[in-house]
Amino acid sequence: MLSPKTNYDFKVLAFYLSWRFKILPMKNVLLTLILLFTFSFSHAQWTKKLTLPQSELFSFISAVNNNLVWVLNNNKQIYISANAGNNWRKINTSGIAGNTTAKAFFAINERAALLAVNTDFTGIGPGIIYRTNDTGRTWQQVFTHEGNCEFFIDMSTNNAGLMTCSFDSFNGSVKSGQQLFKTLDGGLTWTTNSITDPSNDFRLLGLEVKNKNAWLVDDNSFYFSKDGAVSWLKQPMPLRGSYYNNLQVVNSSYAIINESSLINIFVKRPGSNAWMNIGDPTGFGGALTCMVLDSSECWFATPFDLPQVFYSNDSAKTFTPQVIDNKSAFSIMVKARNGKNLWGAANFSRNLWMLERGNGLISQQSHEADKNNYSVLK
Repeated sequence: MLSPKTNYDFKVLAFYLSWRFKILPMKNVLLTLILLFTFSFSHAQWTKKLTLPQSELFSFISAVNNNLVWVLNNNKQIYISANAGNNWRKINTSGIAGNTTAKAFFAINERAALLAVNTDFTGIGPGIIYRTNDTGRTWQQVFTHEGNCEFFIDMSTNNAGLMTCSFDSFNGSVKSGQQLFKTLDGGLTWTTNSITDPSNDFRLLGLEVKNKNAWLVDDNSFYFSKDGAVSWLKQPMPLRGSYYNNLQVVNSSYAIINESSLINIFVKRPGSNAWMNIGDPTGFGGALTCMVLDSSECWFATPFDLPQVFYSNDSAKTFTPQVIDNKSAFSIMVKARNGKNLWGAANFSRNLWMLERGNGLISQQSHEADKNNYSVLK
């Protein structure tokens, strides 16, 4: 809604235009101006915010809010901005073991972050989680697990959060399995006490946490907890024994996920509680690397196969291809955790882009071209 002063200013401008140029009646001029004003605020653009040197690639982006964003590169160096990417600090890290691959990255605030890695070349891990409290300069080990490890980390507050660790080994010396952990001290310690791991599968494939609500997915089922992972509701996934990835959850009845290493999207919308297979909206195939769902808007990309980012504003019913970076679609895409802005990293061009979204739905351009379907888990 327009403020009283803005509304008055529009009326004055409309009266002047209708008198000076003898055009439309003042009522029509006022309506036209309001529509133009609204469009100017809803029509947002992707803006290039950072270009990495040739020796670097993007590994993870973690946006705390619309202004504060951390970037981790493949050399485990940190870029951090406190003003929505207008200025950056590059930080060389210490304390992280060599010959490791980053598996998860979560920025808690302007000083603290968590980094999960797996040890390379051993075939038996271990997996390690590090924490920094000095804006990424030094990292302390806070968790380790034997085996080759895959991690998901999500926090509901600066102190409370959940983490999944799935593990195996090349020679069978570490039995395949997974565990769910919680922290109450910002990731300094992790425990399985007073929470329940709802899955019997050997791996967990997605984790989302919002306040006391949590969602998990494995090869066969989708799980929802509303009490901080103490108890869970379970819903079967439509395809059993599948590799699900890129889980995005708005609430327990509205979520989206990809199935298999190639693009095959399933969406669950309010009112149905059933997963609907929308398949491959690109019609081309390829590997989906990133996906974001927020309100009725959805984005995804297949950068190894197509240069466009695909966008929907109708709850993933239809998608429109958009070229944002002339060299590549996004390999990584995230939404600000406590905000609306969107970040996308194109590794073929080494460019980082931001979409300033405001509070409502947008049109986009670039500068370069329910419970009834669940069973209660005991």
